[in-house]
Amino acid sequence: MIRLVQLFDAAGDRRVALAGEDAGALRLIDGYARVYDLALAAIRAGTPLAAFVHARLSPEQIDYDLLITERRLLPPLDHPDPARCVVSLTGLTHLGSATSRDQMHAAVAAGNATDTMRMFQIGLEGGKPAHGAIGAQPEWAYKGDGRCVVAPEQPLTQPGFADDGGEEAEIAGLYVIDDDGNPWRVGYALGNEFNWSNIDERHQFAASGLVFLPAHFEASTTIRYNSGRPFSAIVGTDVNKDGTTRDRPVIDGVEQIRNTYRNKGYSEVDLRLQRGFSAGGSRRAIISLELFNLFNAANVEIGSANMVYGAGTTLQNGQLVTTTPPANFGRITDANGNYLLNSTLRTAPFQAQIGIRYQF
Repeated sequence: MIRLVQLFDAAGDRRVALAGEDAGALRLIDGYARVYDLALAAIRAGTPLAAFVHARLSPEQIDYDLLITERRLLPPLDHPDPARCVVSLTGLTHLGSATSRDQMHAAVAAGNATDTMRMFQIGLEGGKPAHGAIGAQPEWAYKGDGRCVVAPEQPLTQPGFADDGGEEAEIAGLYVIDDDGNPWRVGYALGNEFNWSNIDERHQFAASGLVFLPAHFEASTTIRYNSGRPFSAIVGTDVNKDGTTRDRPVIDGVEQIRNTYRNKGYSEVDLRLQRGFSAGGSRRAIISLELFNLFNAANVEIGSANMVYGAGTTLQNGQLVTTTPPANFGRITDANGNYLLNSTLRTAPFQAQIGIRYQF
């Protein structure tokens, strides 16, 4: 196994280098400015990529840490024309647990498997074809072209109104297409999917105050307002059989990115009123009245059950069909305006309490 790195040298020219021979240093490769061109040349020569690279190593080395510090690293693989670089995903690639497989096989045998499970079964049966045979095409979805690929140490762009963002680490398979239209896997790289963070709240307001009133009364208040946090639409089932049910739907051929939707915001006003009374000497009694969520704001959020969108796209009678989400997706009330039982309370409804404190 070899590790290839694309970079800009000190003169600003593109280069390809080999990592791993010397700690902290890269060996430059002569004659190639892109891994894409290097891989295609090895394919045309009928030579394994590792042997092709080692035959073209330059004695020149470059400091790896310096490249990182000066932000001269490039993406591990790119195309001269970004529009000809496809960023996609594959699904139904994990076998999952034995229990999940047994349940799926039993459903197939009974003839009532879902389209998703049928596609998974096709992959199990034809996903590892014999030499020279054509295997089953994997499920895949389009995510973008080469313009969405960002080099290491470079900023990830986001809208001007965004307060923050979050990422999700992934393993990316890197492929090139040869002159005859055949795909060749070059290797793997770490990738990140970037969007709103789970705790992003675009608007927040908080205030507090204390007022001394006549007759020795004191009043204090706290006020909070927060806009809704993002959430991801999910299929609701373990589509790729990895043991979780957080898989996201594919809509119009594109997998929904994380945290596409927004939950409901919430607000709360609390009030405390108190008065102290002398009980002789240094002793003192304080009577208080506390009102929480004074205006009884509903503060109901979309519950996890109503974040289930469904598959988005299914295979029906050999045709891809776009499915509509459940009627309650992204909602907190039903058609009659009644709150759904599976919604979530962000704060408690109006509450009041009376307290007595004795100091001595």
